[in-house]
Amino acid sequence: MSQNSQDGALQEYFSECSELTQRVSEHLQALERGEYSADLIDSIYRDIHTIKGSSQLFGFKPIAEITHVMESSLDPIRKSGGVPERRLIQALFRCLDAVEEIVSAVQSGGSVDERSYQGVIVAVLEASLPADTAPLAKDHAPVLSEESLAAR
Repeated sequence: MSQNSQDGALQEYFSECSELTQRVSEHLQALERGEYSADLIDSIYRDIHTIKGSSQLFGFKPIAEITHVMESSLDPIRKSGGVPERRLIQALFRCLDAVEEIVSAVQSGGSVDERSYQGVIVAVLEASLPADTAPLAKDHAPVLSEESLAAR
């Protein structure tokens, strides 16, 4: 693939990521307002899945890891037809903010300290647990892989 093709594909990724994160944000806001529907959950899931896949394609592991956790947290809700708890919605917003920050840093050529995003992963994992479950202990918190620590 030529450099121009690679640059064009990367710009398309940034554009699509921006569009999808905006749509996910709007859908999460609708959930906050109580406008729940299975179609809305499916739409959020598909958009997050697309961001994850595209991020993997371009080697943006931190984004792929965050969106994977987001996607995994929605899967039981999709299967059960349940309504996501407010704490999960808030955790998903935090993850979405982290994705947008990483995309912005990569787009501007800046470096990314993926370790600073571990908190959002822990937050969404904790929010996915039943309300009466104890939070994850810090020594059991997920750690991003060493490969993901190299900024791309």
